[in-house]
Amino acid sequence: EDYDEFLNNDSPLAKILLFSSKKKAPTLLRALAAAFDTVSFAMVTDKQKELCEKLNVDKFPAILGYVQGSNEGIAYDGQKTFIELTKWAVSLMQQSEQAQPTDGGESVNHEEL
Repeated sequence: EDYDEFLNNDSPLAKILLFSSKKKAPTLLRALAAAFDTVSFAMVTDKQKELCEKLNVDKFPAILGYVQGSNEGIAYDGQKTFIELTKWAVSLMQQSEQAQPTDGGESVNHEEL
């Protein structure tokens, strides 16, 4: 799937990109993808040099997360375990939910009222 298309799809609450020097998606990524239906996962290999350069990724493995509606990647620098990555994915989803207006309209700063 095309990177821009992946990021601009607003359906999931969060998106996670794994950058790897391996050709096949690791078991950890597949397990995370199975655990979340509100997070999209994708893998980028080191062979996709142009995309890696565009996103300033030069060490592998690397993980970037995106909250809904944002093209700013958040680098993951924690332990690469299922539990820690699950916590991080949940935090990305919560950030996405907090960024969304709850009444369908514009968010209002209540201190101004």
